[in-house]
Order: sequence, then structure tokens, then C-alpha cells
Amino acid sequence: AQLRKEALGAGRGPLFEALAPYIVETADAAEYASVGAQLGMRANTVAVAVHRLRKRLRELVRNELADQADGPGAVDDELRVLHAALSDQPKGNRDAA
Repeated sequence: AQLRKEALGAGRGPLFEALAPYIVETADAAEYASVGAQLGMRANTVAVAVHRLRKRLRELVRNELADQADGPGAVDDELRVLHAALSDQPKGNRDAA
């Protein structure tokens, strides 16, 4: 929700909405090319935009965990547990986690 809010605040709401499905799920070059064609962007530009969204999402998750964890080591532990939990989810069903 925070990532979406930031994108909307920066005037990039439509871009965010088009790329949101690829923030967690991996995409192939054809998918990036298709999205790029819809947005008037090259596929590699789409890939870079998704990379930046993923990076920002990692920062937001880390910050959220840091607010609740008992020190930097605990944040790393929580991130490992979260990653493992999300990795166990069937593809396309990660919203349930």
C-alpha cells in the first residue's frame, strides 16, 4: 500500500498499476515487451522500472520490520522467515500470505 501511495504521489499511478503484477512475480521478456508496448516503453525500460519498484518494496519491508524487531539481526531473521513463507506459496497466490 505504501509503494502504491508513493507512486500515486509521484504521478506514476498508471505505471505502477501496469507493473504491480511483476513486483513479486517474475516475468519474461515477452511480458515486459507487451507491457512496454501498452505504455510506450521499451522492454528493458520496463524491466528497470520493475527492478526499482522491487528495490523500494524491499526497503519498505525492511523499515517496517525494523520498527517491530529487536535489533538489526532480528530484522534479518524476520526477512528470512518472510522470504521462506512467500517462497512456499503457490505462484499467483501470494496475496494470501
